[in-house]
Amino acid sequence: MILIIEFIKWLCSFGGVSGKSAIFLLVSINVLLLMSGCSTVGEVSEISTSYGQSLYRYEMHEGPTLIMEVGLADEMDDWGEVLTELSSISGIFTYNRAGFRGSYSINSVRDAKTIVTELNELLIAAKVKPPFILVGHSLGGAYMELYAKTFPENIAGVLLIDPNDARYPAACKALELDHCEPPGSMPWWAELIYPRAVAGEIKAWSHSLEQVRRSTTFPPVPLAVLSAGNDKRRGDVNAIKRQELTQHLHRQLSELSSVSKHEVCMECGHYVHRDNPQLVVEAVRWILTSAGNL
Repeated sequence: MILIIEFIKWLCSFGGVSGKSAIFLLVSINVLLLMSGCSTVGEVSEISTSYGQSLYRYEMHEGPTLIMEVGLADEMDDWGEVLTELSSISGIFTYNRAGFRGSYSINSVRDAKTIVTELNELLIAAKVKPPFILVGHSLGGAYMELYAKTFPENIAGVLLIDPNDARYPAACKALELDHCEPPGSMPWWAELIYPRAVAGEIKAWSHSLEQVRRSTTFPPVPLAVLSAGNDKRRGDVNAIKRQELTQHLHRQLSELSSVSKHEVCMECGHYVHRDNPQLVVEAVRWILTSAGNL
């Protein structure tokens, strides 16, 4: 337990993860340890691709399918109750990235390009047909941004939930703030707790952001960006400045599309979909309406 707490503190040293979210992450980990595989939207399925095997859930619905991409160290069931609410308005596809429960890959490199390529093949193998609305949280937001730019013909809309912004490290350094660069490795004691895939994604973190920065034009689809806001209530001046910078970058990120919205949830920590599920549902409804599918 002490090692888990220390790992959360270490992750929080990089901008964008609030104290409240860290506490929630700790609780989530314990729940997962006690109730691994708990029920959620869609039946659990396994499928093989040329890269390996994937565990996923898929519930069909008329219109575009939501492709849900979790953040670092999370699994597909960590979306919580928001999945149930979203399933009433859209199809949903969730999965565990390689290295997490039930999923593995022959690729040892776990950068954004690799993860996006594997996801696209998984969707084809699972017969999940476009159009897609991409939903990405945290580092998963960066992955979904890259997916949208790599496979624009598949996309009907994008929702990024307190995403990692590829421009953050450079902007953070320009303001002479601390904790600007993503961590490049995990502490040895964290490697004893988490799947090797977590260490792989952390090792590739900076490279993944660089891949997003160098990627092509964002497709002309509705884009919604939701930002956490509760770090403004913390006493750490640098933490406040980092979150203000993150919100500013998120607002600019939303401008990748001419049909866009950016909203800051002042009561939300990093896990906006946990703190305010209805805000996520409303954002998806807005995307569906803007895309002409609701």
